[in-house]
Amino acid sequence: GAAGRRIIMDELRHFAQIEVGETEKAAELRKAEAVHGVLNRHADDMFRAAGRILHPFISTRELASIAVKYGTNNEYPMNNGFLARLRARLEERQPMPVPPTPWDKEDIILCMRLFAFAWPVKIEVHDTFTGVEVFQQTEKPIVILSFVYLPGCGELHAFGERASKEAALAMRAPFAAQIKECRQQFSPMELLIGKHGPVKAEDKAIEVPEGKIEPELVCKALKSITWPNCFSRNNVRPEGVVFISAFPLGMVLNYCTGLCVSRATKLWPNLTMLLNRMIQQDHPEFPFTTLQLNLDYAAKMHVDGNNHGPSYIIGLGEYEGGDLWIHDEENGDTEVRIPCVIPKWPKLVPGKMAKGRLVSCHNKWVHFDGTVPHQTMPFAGSRITIVYFTRRGWIRVDPPVKDYMQKIGFNVPTVDYLGEGRDEADDIMEGATVVPKSQVVVPEDDELDEDETVDVVMRENLDSAAWKGRAWAELFRNFVGADWDEECIDQETPLGIRFFGGGGGAPYFALRE
Repeated sequence: GAAGRRIIMDELRHFAQIEVGETEKAAELRKAEAVHGVLNRHADDMFRAAGRILHPFISTRELASIAVKYGTNNEYPMNNGFLARLRARLEERQPMPVPPTPWDKEDIILCMRLFAFAWPVKIEVHDTFTGVEVFQQTEKPIVILSFVYLPGCGELHAFGERASKEAALAMRAPFAAQIKECRQQFSPMELLIGKHGPVKAEDKAIEVPEGKIEPELVCKALKSITWPNCFSRNNVRPEGVVFISAFPLGMVLNYCTGLCVSRATKLWPNLTMLLNRMIQQDHPEFPFTTLQLNLDYAAKMHVDGNNHGPSYIIGLGEYEGGDLWIHDEENGDTEVRIPCVIPKWPKLVPGKMAKGRLVSCHNKWVHFDGTVPHQTMPFAGSRITIVYFTRRGWIRVDPPVKDYMQKIGFNVPTVDYLGEGRDEADDIMEGATVVPKSQVVVPEDDELDEDETVDVVMRENLDSAAWKGRAWAELFRNFVGADWDEECIDQETPLGIRFFGGGGGAPYFALRE
């Protein structure tokens, strides 16, 4: 009953030792990590966790498809819960569902058992109340999956290292025929349609006029494109929302390559130039390296820790409300509840109220400091915002990246702009030459804008409908007649195509541009 639940929650708070300003989930995660090591910060399911461990040799969708196929053939109970949703989405050729929050423990166990029946794995689930539960059907499992179940928030979090290439290929080999069959039965819809993605065609349709650029023209262009779903940016994503429609243009920090030009910038060059022209006609002296575009979500209270210097924001579309709330204890007249810990603002305690002022950015420019806590107020209608700012660490970017950005309209700041920001690492660089990437130390609190090891995998598994171009490789293989298991080399093709073996998986190929 309710009384028993309160007792359990009080016990969990006691065991987790919640610190001031810390959410219950964060405290539970911290306590679990003290025992098991680093956990995946996002709530997991066993299919996506295994997909990350086995990537790129076995995909999340292949793992789930084999399991669902096994359950169907063996009359495994899949009429309710997550397995029922998973089977329905696969049969409809739609992206896989995300696990519920909270996730019932019995439903999790049902999924674990099916996964262990279908694949040669050993699954360990650590629970504060019940200890360790093991799910294993084979005497010699190839892969071990480890999870922690957080009973307080009802979430499953994975931990452990990525499987070796040898282990992943050994796990895939006995299922090659079944995987091929499941591809035909459960492939995503965009793979069957054969589209390379709408992005480039959409960008070519965007015109950049010579005269004055009106907000209505920019709004029309932004509504004509396919917005990617963003699964990162936890600092702005509203509570309970799995993803938001948002992407950056210009300079970003990439997990693998460091500071670089974002993928979206290269996909939408016309759109990028249009947006850059819009601010330069009204504020030609304002330096900026990055644009953050947001569609139809109210950002929760946060600070822009990646910013160097002030920002400009403008809101487009037909909507009511949606004012920008900026923290201001002295002159603010609007109180809002603090939803979470705000980095570098220890006086703002989650659950308490904070004062701020409201500023409308609807079809007009607003100049503000992104390092001060701010948020979006509720709104009705369709709301697009564009935030222009200088990305932290910009002084360290390679000259070719800087030259390319200036070519497409970014007003990259000069060394004199160093005094505008609060970035100590940049202050040290004043008057210095740009150092090689291998010698650059990125501050620990710097946030990744494009994380190749996380964001791309999540987009592939959770967001295939928005990034349809992910299917182009398989479509091209079909076009040239290269089977998954075929190893060949074409030395004299006029298309400049070369195939070479992929070690038992899909063959790699290169295109000469």
